[in-house]
Amino acid sequence: MDGLFALIALAPVTALVALSIRKESPVFALLLCLAEGIALLLAGLDGARALIEEIRRVQAYLPAGSIWLSPLLRCCAVAVLVRVGAELCRDAGEGSLAAKVELCGVVAVLTIALPLLRYLMQLLAEFV
Repeated sequence: MDGLFALIALAPVTALVALSIRKESPVFALLLCLAEGIALLLAGLDGARALIEEIRRVQAYLPAGSIWLSPLLRCCAVAVLVRVGAELCRDAGEGSLAAKVELCGVVAVLTIALPLLRYLMQLLAEFV
Protein backbone atom coordinates (compact mmCIF):
# COMPACT_ATOMS: atom_id res chain seq x y z
CA MET A 1 0.00 0.00 0.00
CA ASP A 2 2.96 2.33 0.57
CA GLY A 3 3.79 1.99 -3.12
CA LEU A 4 0.33 3.25 -4.02
CA PHE A 5 0.73 6.33 -1.84
CA ALA A 6 4.15 7.01 -3.37
CA LEU A 7 2.68 6.76 -6.87
CA ILE A 8 -0.17 9.08 -5.91
CA ALA A 9 2.34 11.62 -4.59
CA LEU A 10 4.38 11.23 -7.78
CA ALA A 11 1.41 11.87 -10.10
CA PRO A 12 1.41 15.70 -9.85
CA VAL A 13 5.19 15.73 -10.39
CA THR A 14 4.75 13.51 -13.45
CA ALA A 15 2.03 15.81 -14.76
CA LEU A 16 4.23 18.89 -14.31
CA VAL A 17 7.21 17.24 -16.01
CA ALA A 18 4.99 16.11 -18.88
CA LEU A 19 3.54 19.60 -19.20
CA SER A 20 7.01 21.16 -19.31
CA ILE A 21 8.35 18.80 -21.99
CA ARG A 22 5.19 18.51 -24.09
CA LYS A 23 6.27 21.17 -26.64
CA GLU A 24 9.71 19.68 -27.26
CA SER A 25 8.74 16.00 -27.06
CA PRO A 26 5.01 15.31 -27.04
CA VAL A 27 5.54 11.56 -27.51
CA PHE A 28 7.80 11.31 -24.47
CA ALA A 29 5.33 13.36 -22.40
CA LEU A 30 2.54 10.99 -23.41
CA LEU A 31 4.64 7.92 -22.62
CA LEU A 32 5.58 9.38 -19.23
CA CYS A 33 1.91 9.94 -18.34
CA LEU A 34 0.93 6.51 -19.64
CA ALA A 35 3.63 4.84 -17.55
CA GLU A 36 2.49 6.67 -14.41
CA GLY A 37 -1.14 5.83 -15.18
CA ILE A 38 -0.42 2.14 -15.69
CA ALA A 39 1.65 2.01 -12.50
CA LEU A 40 -1.20 3.68 -10.58
CA LEU A 41 -3.78 1.26 -11.98
CA LEU A 42 -1.69 -1.79 -11.14
CA ALA A 43 -1.05 -0.54 -7.60
CA GLY A 44 -4.74 0.28 -7.23
CA LEU A 45 -5.71 -3.21 -8.32
CA ASP A 46 -3.39 -4.64 -5.71
CA GLY A 47 -5.14 -2.51 -3.10
CA ALA A 48 -8.50 -3.67 -4.42
CA ARG A 49 -7.55 -7.28 -3.73
CA ALA A 50 -6.98 -6.44 -0.06
CA LEU A 51 -10.31 -4.61 0.01
CA ILE A 52 -12.15 -7.61 -1.45
CA GLU A 53 -10.60 -9.91 1.15
CA GLU A 54 -11.74 -7.59 3.93
CA ILE A 55 -15.28 -7.45 2.48
CA ARG A 56 -15.38 -11.25 2.50
CA ARG A 57 -14.40 -11.22 6.17
CA VAL A 58 -17.18 -8.73 6.95
CA GLN A 59 -19.66 -10.82 4.97
CA ALA A 60 -18.94 -13.78 7.25
CA TYR A 61 -20.43 -11.80 10.16
CA LEU A 62 -23.66 -11.04 8.35
CA PRO A 63 -26.58 -13.46 8.45
CA ALA A 64 -27.11 -15.64 5.39
CA GLY A 65 -29.27 -13.88 2.83
CA SER A 66 -28.53 -10.43 4.23
CA ILE A 67 -29.76 -7.70 1.92
CA TRP A 68 -27.24 -5.09 3.06
CA LEU A 69 -23.87 -5.94 1.57
CA SER A 70 -24.70 -6.62 -2.08
CA PRO A 71 -26.43 -3.28 -2.80
CA LEU A 72 -23.72 -1.41 -0.94
CA LEU A 73 -20.98 -3.04 -2.99
CA ARG A 74 -22.89 -2.53 -6.22
CA CYS A 75 -23.34 1.17 -5.39
CA CYS A 76 -19.61 1.49 -4.73
CA ALA A 77 -18.79 -0.21 -8.03
CA VAL A 78 -21.16 2.08 -9.92
CA ALA A 79 -19.64 5.12 -8.21
CA VAL A 80 -16.12 4.11 -9.23
CA LEU A 81 -17.12 3.34 -12.82
CA VAL A 82 -19.05 6.59 -13.14
CA ARG A 83 -16.13 8.59 -11.76
CA VAL A 84 -13.66 7.00 -14.19
CA GLY A 85 -16.05 7.32 -17.13
CA ALA A 86 -16.85 10.95 -16.39
CA GLU A 87 -13.18 11.86 -15.99
CA LEU A 88 -12.34 10.17 -19.29
CA CYS A 89 -15.08 12.22 -20.96
CA ARG A 90 -13.72 15.41 -19.38
CA ASP A 91 -10.19 14.54 -20.51
CA ALA A 92 -11.56 14.20 -24.04
CA GLY A 93 -13.11 17.67 -23.74
CA GLU A 94 -16.67 16.39 -23.46
CA GLY A 95 -17.89 18.04 -20.27
CA SER A 96 -21.57 17.76 -21.13
CA LEU A 97 -21.20 14.03 -21.77
CA ALA A 98 -19.42 13.68 -18.41
CA ALA A 99 -22.35 15.38 -16.68
CA LYS A 100 -24.76 12.93 -18.33
CA VAL A 101 -22.62 9.98 -17.23
CA GLU A 102 -22.75 11.30 -13.66
CA LEU A 103 -26.53 11.79 -13.82
CA CYS A 104 -27.01 8.23 -15.06
CA GLY A 105 -24.75 7.05 -12.25
CA VAL A 106 -26.93 8.78 -9.67
CA VAL A 107 -30.02 7.15 -11.16
CA ALA A 108 -28.29 3.74 -11.12
CA VAL A 109 -27.21 4.11 -7.48
CA LEU A 110 -30.70 5.18 -6.40
CA THR A 111 -32.21 2.25 -8.28
CA ILE A 112 -29.80 -0.17 -6.63
CA ALA A 113 -30.46 1.31 -3.18
CA LEU A 114 -34.25 1.31 -3.54
CA PRO A 115 -34.77 -2.18 -1.99
CA LEU A 116 -32.78 -1.06 1.06
CA LEU A 117 -34.94 2.04 1.40
CA ARG A 118 -38.07 -0.10 1.09
CA TYR A 119 -36.76 -2.46 3.80
CA LEU A 120 -35.99 0.47 6.11
CA MET A 121 -39.49 1.86 5.58
CA GLN A 122 -40.97 -1.53 6.51
CA LEU A 123 -38.88 -1.60 9.68
CA LEU A 124 -40.04 1.89 10.59
CA ALA A 125 -43.66 0.97 9.91
CA GLU A 126 -43.36 -1.95 12.35
CA PHE A 127 -42.26 0.41 15.12
CA VAL A 128 -45.05 2.92 14.54
